[in-house]
Amino acid sequence: MRATIKAVLTFFSIRSGFECHPGERSTRVWRDPVIKRIVTTLVILLSAVSPLLGQANWSHKHGFVSYAIAGSGASATISLGFTPGAGDLLLVACSASGSGSYAWTVSDNSSGPADSYTALSGSVTWYSSGHSVMILGTNITTGTAPTSVTCAASGLANGVIVQIAADEYAGAGNPFVQDGSAAAGTNATGNSYSVIFTTGSTAGDLIWGVTFTGTSLTSYSVASPFNLEESLPTSYPGATADDGLSSGVAASTQQTASWTLNGGSGPWHIALLVGIEPAPAVPAVTLSPSSLSFGNMSLGFTSAALTETLTNTGNANLTISSVAISGTNSGDFTKTADTCSSQTVTPTNTCTVSVTFSPSATGSRSASLVFTDNASNSPQSVSLSGTGIAGAYSFSSIL
Repeated sequence: MRATIKAVLTFFSIRSGFECHPGERSTRVWRDPVIKRIVTTLVILLSAVSPLLGQANWSHKHGFVSYAIAGSGASATISLGFTPGAGDLLLVACSASGSGSYAWTVSDNSSGPADSYTALSGSVTWYSSGHSVMILGTNITTGTAPTSVTCAASGLANGVIVQIAADEYAGAGNPFVQDGSAAAGTNATGNSYSVIFTTGSTAGDLIWGVTFTGTSLTSYSVASPFNLEESLPTSYPGATADDGLSSGVAASTQQTASWTLNGGSGPWHIALLVGIEPAPAVPAVTLSPSSLSFGNMSLGFTSAALTETLTNTGNANLTISSVAISGTNSGDFTKTADTCSSQTVTPTNTCTVSVTFSPSATGSRSASLVFTDNASNSPQSVSLSGTGIAGAYSFSSIL
Protein backbone atom coordinates (compact mmCIF):
# COMPACT_ATOMS: atom_id res chain seq x y z
CA MET A 1 0.00 0.00 0.00
CA ARG A 2 2.87 2.37 0.88
CA ALA A 3 4.40 1.75 -2.55
CA THR A 4 1.07 2.57 -4.22
CA ILE A 5 0.78 5.90 -2.39
CA LYS A 6 4.37 6.75 -3.29
CA ALA A 7 3.67 6.02 -6.95
CA VAL A 8 0.56 8.24 -6.91
CA LEU A 9 2.49 11.09 -5.29
CA THR A 10 5.32 10.76 -7.78
CA PHE A 11 2.89 10.82 -10.71
CA PHE A 12 1.19 14.00 -9.55
CA SER A 13 4.53 15.62 -8.71
CA ILE A 14 5.58 15.16 -12.32
CA ARG A 15 2.21 16.31 -13.67
CA SER A 16 2.36 19.44 -11.50
CA GLY A 17 5.80 20.49 -12.66
CA PHE A 18 7.42 19.98 -9.28
CA GLU A 19 10.95 18.66 -9.29
CA CYS A 20 12.25 16.91 -6.20
CA HIS A 21 15.99 17.18 -5.68
CA PRO A 22 18.11 14.90 -3.49
CA GLY A 23 17.30 15.57 0.14
CA GLU A 24 14.02 17.33 -0.74
CA ARG A 25 10.79 15.56 0.23
CA SER A 26 8.01 15.20 -2.32
CA THR A 27 5.34 16.60 -0.01
CA ARG A 28 5.42 19.92 -1.88
CA VAL A 29 2.78 18.40 -4.12
CA TRP A 30 0.24 18.93 -1.34
CA ARG A 31 0.45 22.71 -1.87
CA ASP A 32 -1.98 22.30 -4.77
CA PRO A 33 -5.38 21.79 -3.06
CA VAL A 34 -6.98 20.18 -6.13
CA ILE A 35 -4.25 17.56 -6.42
CA LYS A 36 -4.38 17.02 -2.65
CA ARG A 37 -8.09 16.17 -2.84
CA ILE A 38 -7.55 13.85 -5.82
CA VAL A 39 -4.71 11.96 -4.15
CA THR A 40 -6.60 11.69 -0.86
CA THR A 41 -9.62 10.24 -2.66
CA LEU A 42 -7.46 7.71 -4.52
CA VAL A 43 -5.75 6.58 -1.34
CA ILE A 44 -9.09 6.11 0.41
CA LEU A 45 -10.41 4.07 -2.53
CA LEU A 46 -7.27 1.95 -2.69
CA SER A 47 -7.48 1.32 1.04
CA ALA A 48 -11.10 0.21 0.68
CA VAL A 49 -10.52 -2.23 -2.15
CA SER A 50 -7.12 -3.57 -1.11
CA PRO A 51 -8.63 -6.40 1.00
CA LEU A 52 -10.48 -7.56 -2.12
CA LEU A 53 -7.40 -7.73 -4.30
CA GLY A 54 -6.15 -11.22 -4.95
CA GLN A 55 -9.46 -12.89 -4.14
CA ALA A 56 -9.97 -16.33 -5.55
CA ASN A 57 -11.92 -16.41 -8.77
CA TRP A 58 -14.64 -18.66 -7.38
CA SER A 59 -17.36 -19.47 -9.86
CA HIS A 60 -20.56 -21.15 -8.67
CA LYS A 61 -21.54 -23.40 -11.56
CA HIS A 62 -24.35 -25.61 -10.28
CA GLY A 63 -26.28 -26.51 -7.17
CA PHE A 64 -28.65 -29.40 -6.56
CA VAL A 65 -30.48 -30.71 -3.50
CA SER A 66 -32.75 -33.71 -3.35
CA TYR A 67 -33.60 -36.74 -1.26
CA ALA A 68 -33.65 -40.50 -1.65
CA ILE A 69 -34.81 -43.50 0.36
CA ALA A 70 -32.07 -45.67 1.83
CA GLY A 71 -31.93 -49.20 0.46
CA SER A 72 -30.53 -52.50 1.67
CA GLY A 73 -26.97 -51.37 1.00
CA ALA A 74 -27.15 -48.76 3.77
CA SER A 75 -26.93 -46.07 1.12
CA ALA A 76 -28.99 -43.66 -0.94
CA THR A 77 -28.26 -42.28 -4.42
CA ILE A 78 -29.47 -39.15 -6.17
CA SER A 79 -29.04 -38.18 -9.80
CA LEU A 80 -27.28 -34.85 -10.06
CA GLY A 81 -29.09 -32.10 -11.91
CA PHE A 82 -25.80 -31.19 -13.61
CA THR A 83 -22.59 -32.76 -14.93
CA PRO A 84 -19.50 -31.63 -12.99
CA GLY A 85 -16.46 -30.54 -14.98
CA ALA A 86 -13.02 -32.09 -14.58
CA GLY A 87 -10.99 -30.35 -11.88
CA ASP A 88 -13.98 -28.58 -10.35
CA LEU A 89 -14.74 -28.77 -6.65
CA LEU A 90 -17.82 -30.84 -5.79
CA LEU A 91 -19.19 -30.47 -2.26
CA VAL A 92 -21.71 -33.00 -0.97
CA ALA A 93 -23.70 -32.93 2.27
CA CYS A 94 -25.34 -36.13 3.52
CA SER A 95 -28.10 -36.04 6.10
CA ALA A 96 -30.58 -38.55 7.55
CA SER A 97 -32.47 -39.51 10.67
CA GLY A 98 -31.19 -42.22 12.95
CA SER A 99 -30.10 -43.08 16.46
CA GLY A 100 -26.73 -41.31 16.29
CA SER A 101 -24.08 -39.64 14.16
CA TYR A 102 -23.43 -41.50 10.94
CA ALA A 103 -19.90 -41.75 9.57
CA TRP A 104 -20.87 -40.86 6.03
CA THR A 105 -18.91 -41.78 2.93
CA VAL A 106 -19.58 -40.47 -0.57
CA SER A 107 -18.98 -42.03 -3.95
CA ASP A 108 -20.09 -41.24 -7.49
CA ASN A 109 -20.54 -43.05 -10.78
CA SER A 110 -17.62 -41.53 -12.69
CA SER A 111 -16.30 -44.01 -15.23
CA GLY A 112 -12.83 -42.46 -15.08
CA PRO A 113 -10.42 -42.58 -12.12
CA ALA A 114 -12.33 -42.71 -8.84
CA ASP A 115 -13.15 -39.37 -7.23
CA SER A 116 -11.81 -39.41 -3.68
CA TYR A 117 -14.11 -37.58 -1.24
CA THR A 118 -12.54 -36.01 1.86
CA ALA A 119 -14.57 -35.37 5.01
CA LEU A 120 -14.62 -31.60 5.64
CA SER A 121 -16.64 -31.94 8.83
CA GLY A 122 -17.43 -34.57 11.37
CA SER A 123 -20.92 -35.99 11.52
CA VAL A 124 -22.96 -33.57 13.63
CA THR A 125 -26.08 -34.84 15.37
CA TRP A 126 -29.21 -32.71 15.36
CA TYR A 127 -30.54 -31.47 18.64
CA SER A 128 -33.31 -33.86 19.53
CA SER A 129 -34.44 -36.17 16.77
CA GLY A 130 -31.18 -37.99 16.09
CA HIS A 131 -30.67 -36.59 12.61
CA SER A 132 -27.06 -36.08 11.52
CA VAL A 133 -25.31 -34.25 8.70
CA MET A 134 -21.77 -34.36 7.30
CA ILE A 135 -20.00 -32.45 4.49
CA LEU A 136 -17.50 -34.07 2.11
CA GLY A 137 -15.70 -32.72 -0.95
CA THR A 138 -13.64 -33.80 -3.95
CA ASN A 139 -11.90 -32.48 -7.03
CA ILE A 140 -13.58 -34.14 -10.00
CA THR A 141 -10.94 -36.22 -11.80
CA THR A 142 -10.44 -36.50 -15.52
CA GLY A 143 -12.50 -39.03 -17.41
CA THR A 144 -16.26 -39.28 -17.67
CA ALA A 145 -17.86 -36.93 -15.16
CA PRO A 146 -20.35 -38.40 -12.67
CA THR A 147 -24.08 -38.02 -13.06
CA SER A 148 -25.04 -39.27 -9.58
CA VAL A 149 -23.68 -39.34 -6.03
CA THR A 150 -24.24 -41.87 -3.27
CA CYS A 151 -24.23 -41.24 0.48
CA ALA A 152 -23.57 -44.36 2.56
CA ALA A 153 -23.28 -44.99 6.29
CA SER A 154 -23.03 -48.10 8.42
CA GLY A 155 -26.28 -48.77 10.24
CA LEU A 156 -28.43 -46.78 7.84
CA ALA A 157 -31.75 -48.62 7.83
CA ASN A 158 -33.98 -49.36 4.88
CA GLY A 159 -36.59 -46.73 4.23
CA VAL A 160 -34.78 -43.86 5.97
CA ILE A 161 -35.06 -40.54 4.14
CA VAL A 162 -31.61 -39.25 3.16
CA GLN A 163 -31.24 -35.60 2.18
CA ILE A 164 -28.34 -34.88 -0.16
CA ALA A 165 -27.06 -31.47 -1.26
CA ALA A 166 -24.39 -31.07 -3.95
CA ASP A 167 -22.69 -27.90 -5.17
CA GLU A 168 -20.08 -27.34 -7.88
CA TYR A 169 -17.48 -24.59 -7.98
CA ALA A 170 -14.65 -23.69 -10.30
CA GLY A 171 -11.65 -21.84 -8.90
CA ALA A 172 -10.56 -24.21 -6.14
CA GLY A 173 -7.51 -25.56 -7.93
CA ASN A 174 -6.37 -29.13 -7.46
CA PRO A 175 -6.31 -30.21 -4.75
CA PHE A 176 -8.50 -27.77 -2.83
CA VAL A 177 -7.46 -26.78 0.70
CA GLN A 178 -9.74 -26.66 3.73
CA ASP A 179 -9.27 -23.50 5.77
CA GLY A 180 -10.52 -23.54 9.34
CA SER A 181 -12.54 -26.09 11.24
CA ALA A 182 -16.18 -26.75 10.48
CA ALA A 183 -18.68 -24.72 12.48
CA ALA A 184 -22.00 -26.24 13.48
CA GLY A 185 -24.84 -25.67 15.87
CA THR A 186 -28.22 -27.04 16.83
CA ASN A 187 -31.31 -25.53 18.37
CA ALA A 188 -34.79 -26.74 19.23
CA THR A 189 -36.75 -23.65 20.23
CA GLY A 190 -37.03 -19.95 19.54
CA ASN A 191 -37.56 -18.07 16.30
CA SER A 192 -34.01 -17.14 15.29
CA TYR A 193 -30.76 -19.06 15.16
CA SER A 194 -27.27 -18.17 13.92
CA VAL A 195 -24.13 -20.09 13.08
CA ILE A 196 -20.87 -18.14 13.18
CA PHE A 197 -17.87 -19.13 11.06
CA THR A 198 -14.48 -17.41 10.93
CA THR A 199 -12.20 -18.03 7.98
CA GLY A 200 -8.52 -18.78 8.29
CA SER A 201 -5.65 -16.64 7.12
CA THR A 202 -6.44 -16.53 3.40
CA ALA A 203 -8.57 -13.86 1.77
CA GLY A 204 -11.02 -15.13 -0.80
CA ASP A 205 -12.07 -18.29 1.05
CA LEU A 206 -15.25 -20.00 -0.03
CA ILE A 207 -17.60 -20.45 2.92
CA TRP A 208 -20.17 -23.15 2.23
CA GLY A 209 -23.03 -24.22 4.44
CA VAL A 210 -25.99 -26.54 4.52
CA THR A 211 -29.04 -26.69 6.77
CA PHE A 212 -31.83 -29.22 7.23
CA THR A 213 -34.52 -27.85 9.48
CA GLY A 214 -37.87 -28.33 11.13
CA THR A 215 -41.14 -27.79 9.32
CA SER A 216 -41.83 -24.30 10.66
CA LEU A 217 -38.82 -22.49 9.22
CA THR A 218 -40.06 -19.62 7.06
CA SER A 219 -36.96 -17.88 5.70
CA TYR A 220 -33.24 -17.43 5.59
CA SER A 221 -31.69 -14.20 6.75
CA VAL A 222 -28.04 -14.35 5.73
CA ALA A 223 -25.35 -11.80 6.46
CA SER A 224 -22.76 -10.94 3.84
CA PRO A 225 -21.15 -12.76 2.11
CA PHE A 226 -23.83 -15.45 2.01
CA ASN A 227 -26.27 -16.14 -0.80
CA LEU A 228 -28.90 -18.86 -0.93
CA GLU A 229 -27.96 -21.34 -3.65
CA GLU A 230 -30.61 -24.06 -3.66
CA SER A 231 -33.53 -25.39 -1.59
CA LEU A 232 -34.80 -28.89 -1.10
CA PRO A 233 -38.13 -29.85 -2.67
CA THR A 234 -41.18 -29.92 -0.42
CA SER A 235 -42.47 -33.27 -1.63
CA TYR A 236 -41.11 -35.51 1.10
CA PRO A 237 -42.11 -35.82 4.78
CA GLY A 238 -40.69 -33.10 7.00
CA ALA A 239 -39.36 -30.98 4.14
CA THR A 240 -39.58 -27.21 3.94
CA ALA A 241 -38.76 -24.92 1.06
CA ASP A 242 -35.93 -23.43 3.11
CA ASP A 243 -33.94 -26.59 3.66
CA GLY A 244 -30.89 -26.26 1.47
CA LEU A 245 -27.46 -24.76 1.06
CA SER A 246 -25.83 -21.35 1.00
CA SER A 247 -22.39 -19.98 0.20
CA GLY A 248 -20.26 -16.85 0.04
CA VAL A 249 -16.69 -15.70 -0.51
CA ALA A 250 -14.75 -14.04 2.30
CA ALA A 251 -13.67 -10.54 1.27
CA SER A 252 -10.69 -10.42 3.61
CA THR A 253 -8.67 -12.53 5.98
CA GLN A 254 -10.17 -13.59 9.30
CA GLN A 255 -13.70 -12.74 8.19
CA THR A 256 -16.46 -13.80 10.53
CA ALA A 257 -19.64 -14.77 8.69
CA SER A 258 -22.99 -15.11 10.42
CA TRP A 259 -25.66 -17.31 8.89
CA THR A 260 -29.05 -16.69 10.50
CA LEU A 261 -32.20 -18.79 10.16
CA ASN A 262 -35.52 -17.10 10.92
CA GLY A 263 -38.88 -18.74 11.34
CA GLY A 264 -41.78 -19.51 13.63
CA SER A 265 -41.52 -21.53 16.81
CA GLY A 266 -38.93 -24.02 15.56
CA PRO A 267 -37.63 -26.57 15.84
CA TRP A 268 -34.49 -25.90 13.85
CA HIS A 269 -32.09 -28.73 13.91
CA ILE A 270 -28.72 -27.89 12.40
CA ALA A 271 -26.64 -25.63 10.21
CA LEU A 272 -23.10 -26.62 9.26
CA LEU A 273 -20.42 -24.42 7.63
CA VAL A 274 -16.99 -25.15 6.16
CA GLY A 275 -14.30 -22.89 4.73
CA ILE A 276 -12.22 -23.70 1.66
CA GLU A 277 -9.29 -21.81 0.22
CA PRO A 278 -7.95 -22.20 -3.32
CA ALA A 279 -5.02 -24.47 -3.89
CA PRO A 280 -1.78 -22.51 -4.38
CA ALA A 281 -1.10 -21.69 -8.02
CA VAL A 282 1.80 -24.03 -8.70
CA PRO A 283 2.90 -26.17 -11.63
CA ALA A 284 3.10 -29.94 -11.30
CA VAL A 285 4.80 -32.53 -13.49
CA THR A 286 3.44 -35.90 -14.55
CA LEU A 287 5.72 -38.06 -16.71
CA SER A 288 4.48 -40.96 -18.80
CA PRO A 289 5.68 -43.64 -19.01
CA SER A 290 7.72 -43.83 -15.82
CA SER A 291 10.63 -45.49 -17.66
CA LEU A 292 11.85 -46.18 -21.20
CA SER A 293 13.09 -49.72 -21.80
CA PHE A 294 14.69 -50.48 -25.17
CA GLY A 295 15.27 -54.20 -24.69
CA ASN A 296 18.05 -55.98 -26.60
CA MET A 297 19.97 -54.08 -29.26
CA SER A 298 22.93 -55.29 -31.33
CA LEU A 299 26.18 -53.40 -31.15
CA GLY A 300 26.52 -50.95 -34.00
CA PHE A 301 22.76 -50.57 -34.40
CA THR A 302 20.34 -47.89 -33.22
CA SER A 303 16.88 -48.58 -31.84
CA ALA A 304 13.65 -46.98 -32.86
CA ALA A 305 12.83 -43.88 -30.82
CA LEU A 306 10.76 -44.12 -27.68
CA THR A 307 8.81 -41.05 -26.53
CA GLU A 308 8.37 -39.58 -23.05
CA THR A 309 5.40 -37.26 -22.46
CA LEU A 310 5.37 -34.54 -19.80
CA THR A 311 2.01 -33.12 -18.66
CA ASN A 312 1.59 -30.02 -16.52
CA THR A 313 -1.02 -31.24 -14.03
CA GLY A 314 -0.75 -28.12 -11.86
CA ASN A 315 -2.64 -24.83 -12.04
CA ALA A 316 0.25 -22.53 -13.01
CA ASN A 317 2.66 -22.38 -15.94
CA LEU A 318 5.54 -24.86 -15.94
CA THR A 319 8.86 -23.44 -17.15
CA ILE A 320 11.30 -26.12 -18.31
CA SER A 321 14.91 -25.00 -18.39
CA SER A 322 16.46 -28.19 -19.76
CA VAL A 323 16.05 -31.87 -20.54
CA ALA A 324 19.30 -33.84 -20.42
CA ILE A 325 20.54 -37.42 -20.43
CA SER A 326 22.86 -38.32 -17.56
CA GLY A 327 24.06 -41.37 -15.74
CA THR A 328 26.42 -44.32 -16.07
CA ASN A 329 25.92 -45.04 -19.78
CA SER A 330 24.54 -41.69 -20.90
CA GLY A 331 26.53 -41.86 -24.18
CA ASP A 332 24.47 -44.86 -25.30
CA PHE A 333 21.22 -42.85 -25.33
CA THR A 334 20.46 -39.88 -27.59
CA LYS A 335 17.67 -37.33 -27.73
CA THR A 336 16.29 -37.24 -31.25
CA ALA A 337 13.42 -34.81 -30.65
CA ASP A 338 12.66 -32.41 -27.82
CA THR A 339 9.67 -30.06 -27.54
CA CYS A 340 10.22 -29.49 -23.80
CA SER A 341 13.59 -27.78 -23.28
CA SER A 342 13.42 -23.99 -22.79
CA GLN A 343 9.63 -24.11 -23.14
CA THR A 344 6.68 -23.01 -21.01
CA VAL A 345 3.90 -25.58 -20.63
CA THR A 346 0.54 -24.19 -19.55
CA PRO A 347 -1.76 -26.19 -17.22
CA THR A 348 -3.15 -29.43 -18.74
CA ASN A 349 -0.83 -29.19 -21.75
CA THR A 350 2.05 -31.46 -22.73
CA CYS A 351 5.45 -31.66 -24.38
CA THR A 352 7.48 -34.66 -25.54
CA VAL A 353 11.06 -35.94 -25.73
CA SER A 354 12.14 -38.84 -27.97
CA VAL A 355 15.19 -41.00 -27.21
CA THR A 356 17.08 -43.73 -29.08
CA PHE A 357 19.45 -46.42 -27.80
CA SER A 358 22.75 -47.41 -29.45
CA PRO A 359 24.81 -49.65 -27.13
CA SER A 360 28.58 -49.21 -27.07
CA ALA A 361 29.18 -52.47 -25.19
CA THR A 362 27.39 -55.71 -24.40
CA GLY A 363 25.38 -56.15 -21.23
CA SER A 364 22.99 -54.00 -19.29
CA ARG A 365 23.15 -50.27 -20.09
CA SER A 366 21.38 -47.52 -18.16
CA ALA A 367 20.99 -43.77 -17.84
CA SER A 368 18.36 -41.18 -16.88
CA LEU A 369 16.36 -38.59 -18.78
CA VAL A 370 16.33 -35.55 -16.44
CA PHE A 371 13.82 -32.68 -16.57
CA THR A 372 14.77 -29.44 -14.80
CA ASP A 373 11.92 -26.97 -14.27
CA ASN A 374 10.15 -24.74 -11.76
CA ALA A 375 7.99 -27.47 -10.17
CA SER A 376 8.57 -28.14 -6.48
CA ASN A 377 9.99 -31.63 -7.09
CA SER A 378 12.45 -30.60 -9.80
CA PRO A 379 14.48 -32.25 -11.19
CA GLN A 380 12.38 -35.23 -12.26
CA SER A 381 13.96 -38.23 -13.92
CA VAL A 382 12.91 -41.13 -16.11
CA SER A 383 15.05 -44.26 -16.13
CA LEU A 384 16.50 -45.38 -19.46
CA SER A 385 17.58 -49.00 -19.93
CA GLY A 386 18.66 -51.39 -22.64
CA THR A 387 20.90 -54.38 -23.22
CA GLY A 388 23.74 -54.52 -25.72
CA ILE A 389 24.26 -57.83 -27.51
CA ALA A 390 26.88 -59.07 -29.97
CA GLY A 391 26.11 -57.95 -33.51
CA ALA A 392 24.34 -60.28 -35.96
CA TYR A 393 25.43 -60.27 -39.61
CA SER A 394 23.86 -61.77 -42.71
CA PHE A 395 25.92 -63.78 -45.26
CA SER A 396 25.57 -60.96 -47.78
CA SER A 397 27.20 -58.51 -45.41
CA ILE A 398 30.48 -60.48 -45.28
CA LEU A 399 30.83 -61.57 -48.95
